[in-house]
Amino acid sequence: MPVKKGRAEQLNGIKRKKPFREVTRLDRQLLLYEIFYYCEEVSFEEITNRIPMDKRMIQRDIADLTDAGLLSVRYSRKIQAYIDDWKAEKTEEKQQKKVMTQRRKEHLERLYRVAVLMFELMHDEVDEGEKFDRSRYKSCKDYYFEYFPEATLSRMYRDFAQLNRIGYGIEYIPEMDFYVMWEDEGLRESFGIVKKDGKLYFETNESKEWERLSSTWEELVYFEEEERDW
Repeated sequence: MPVKKGRAEQLNGIKRKKPFREVTRLDRQLLLYEIFYYCEEVSFEEITNRIPMDKRMIQRDIADLTDAGLLSVRYSRKIQAYIDDWKAEKTEEKQQKKVMTQRRKEHLERLYRVAVLMFELMHDEVDEGEKFDRSRYKSCKDYYFEYFPEATLSRMYRDFAQLNRIGYGIEYIPEMDFYVMWEDEGLRESFGIVKKDGKLYFETNESKEWERLSSTWEELVYFEEEERDW
């Protein structure tokens, strides 16, 4: 089945074999959220050791995470780090006061949605030695639509592809009609990001793991969406 150009661009790596994948704004902000999720205090060094970017970009990304309803932090000069800001105005009230473009609103909505999936998505563990009965178990897909019942199947595919991009691997097992996901290993010491000519890239070097996930995802997106009747 021919691959649509637009989706090939979204999956980034399936069709284009390059030693580096450029880090998008969404990639960067989700990875920044991972740092804040696991750390009570976040210094600039804690961030730049994993994502080599300047303070201004960090502040812009924190602003987006805040506007998306994911963060409420302030910078403490005393300890030279970001900490929880319990006195901050409620995010909902702040959002109501802000005027934003439709494009920015859609970005913040997706940022929130994928960030939630990073730490809330799950699948049921299948009992070993038992005959598999699909109706008894929920996969990542089932939980996805419990969290976001208004979402479409194509939106789920894009969100799962985005999770794969930042190292939160989701795979589809055709013989079980089941989606399985990564094991939570806590905050990663490195995101494998390098800076070249002023831009950020994932230093994947087309690893076998990425090729395997890409191949699986290509089959999932272009076969399941067209052929399966959900």
